[in-house]
Amino acid sequence: MSAMPAEPPRHHGRVHRIPRTIEGIGARLSRDKRAAFLAEVRAAEQGRELDDVLSGWYAEAMLDQLPDRDRRRARALDRRGAVALDDIAAGRGPRPRG
Repeated sequence: MSAMPAEPPRHHGRVHRIPRTIEGIGARLSRDKRAAFLAEVRAAEQGRELDDVLSGWYAEAMLDQLPDRDRRRARALDRRGAVALDDIAAGRGPRPRG
């Protein structure tokens, strides 16, 4: 059992410093994201692979603090016809315009 809260504390309008540690990053992620984060951490080898996992999830934890992140991201993608980084990483291209 973890001492981490089920959901991270939300303080809209303020972005809080997150320690760049497994505990610090995990504490700021939602339950679902935390489970994925910990699975990646457990599978990563010490060194560059683990550093890359921590860096990616650190960015995710920082961005999760932004108010209305999902709505703003969707609006930006719709306006510009841009491709989300998640889609690029998954090998998906631009969405067809309709």
